[in-house]
Order: sequence, then structure tokens, then C-alpha cells
Amino acid sequence: GNPPPCYEGFGWMKRYCEKVCRHFHAVTKTKFALIRTSAIYGPYASFDPAKCHVVPATILKAHEKIDPFPIWGNGKQERDFIYVSDLIEGLLLTMERHAEADPINIGTGTGSSIDELVRIVLEEYGYFPCLEYHADKPDMSPVRILNVSKAQGVLGWKSKVSLEEGIAKTVSWHKGTHSHV
Repeated sequence: GNPPPCYEGFGWMKRYCEKVCRHFHAVTKTKFALIRTSAIYGPYASFDPAKCHVVPATILKAHEKIDPFPIWGNGKQERDFIYVSDLIEGLLLTMERHAEADPINIGTGTGSSIDELVRIVLEEYGYFPCLEYHADKPDMSPVRILNVSKAQGVLGWKSKVSLEEGIAKTVSWHKGTHSHV
């Protein structure tokens, strides 16, 4: 199908790149590993408040003890969060076993709400502020969960790191590298 309207420009650009890879694979037999990722998080993600995605943004707000704690949208939006080490393993397996210019989704295949993410991050900080929802802020699509059955079937791969474990590792890393804040 078509990319969701909120991702239309980026989505069509990625689809075009996939078509170019498929064409060159068919014509030249060049190997291309095409992956579609879910919401990646973990150490070394961008924590720049002007550009960061939802996981680093949530960690930054908890680290800074912001109260009330702002949440864009209603908190019910669901995302498929994948820890960076799981993503890397999936990428490497795709390059090794499926470099056929045929896209594979690399994610967990399960959704977690923004409210759940916020709860996990706040528990890591032992901090429980008043939550303030901002329905006027953009929250993109209500649900973004990848179908990972192809990754499981073709690669024999499945993500291993739970959201709780991945957030704990990411918060620990962030605290260690930003203890001066």
C-alpha cells in the first residue's frame, strides 16, 4: 500500500530507492539488503532536544526532572521500539542471508504505547511527575507496528531485548555520559 500521509515524502523516497536497488539487482546481480526498521533506540542515539526521537526525548525530560511532564498526543499511540543491538543483529543477518533486493521488516513486531514508554523511563529515574498531554502537538500515526514474520521465517531472527531492558541500558548509558547535566 501507500505510505501513511504523515510519512508520504520520506516513504515514497525510500520506496523509490528500493526500486532502484531491485532494478540493479535484476540487471547486474549486485547484492542489496533492504530493511525497513521500526523505532530504533539505544546508546549513542541523538539526544539533541531539537532533533531527537521519542525515546531520547522522554529520557531527556526525565533526566531534567521536568514537571509537569509533557507528552505529545494522548499517550495511546503505539510504536514498535527496537533496541539498537537487536537492529544490528537483524541487519547483519539480512546482509548475510537475504541480500536479494527484497525488503525485510526489522522490528519487534509488538507495540508499546507512549504512556508505557513514559512509565518505564520514569521508573528508571524513580521520578513520578504530573503527566501533561498535548493533543495539539503532532503525534504522527496512531499505530506503527511492523509485521516481522518475514524476518522470522527467512532469517530465523527475532528481537531479544525487551523494552524494559533496553530502556534500562539506554538510561544507564545516558546517565554515565551526561552526569554533569
